[in-house]
Amino acid sequence: MKENLIYFTAGEFAKFHHINKRTLHYYDSVGIFSPKHKGENGYRYYTYSQSIDLENILALREVNMSIEEIQNYIKNPNALDFQNIAKKKISEIDNTISQLKKLKNILKQKSKSLDLCKDVYDGKIELVHLNEEFLLMTPLVFETYSCLMDNSNAIIKHLKA
Repeated sequence: MKENLIYFTAGEFAKFHHINKRTLHYYDSVGIFSPKHKGENGYRYYTYSQSIDLENILALREVNMSIEEIQNYIKNPNALDFQNIAKKKISEIDNTISQLKKLKNILKQKSKSLDLCKDVYDGKIELVHLNEEFLLMTPLVFETYSCLMDNSNAIIKHLKA
């Protein structure tokens, strides 16, 4: 090991980043993040300067990028590829939000139905007093525009009667 660098074990480095050290081992095995040094004892050692690279990978994972997508991006990181990835992920998130909203509405409707069912008792008869309502019916003929005017006059006469 170089004397001017401070090395952290996989466990220590994982604690700094609030992840499991097996995640570091996995990232090393798939080639997206490797330790700065591997000891003769097989231990993995990381430097603090590697934190930026790891945090970038963790951020990409947080937006649901697959390991394969991360591998491809890490090979040639550039703004255009990142923008394309961002657009794709935004579209996926929008679709997920839409699906979740539909699911939420379904659950609300089912919950409402269950609430109504709680108030239904088999064989129960209930008298409910409601306010009186009126329905006005006037015979109308719709053949031409002039009939529309005649119908308007018929409605007015009916209302006055």
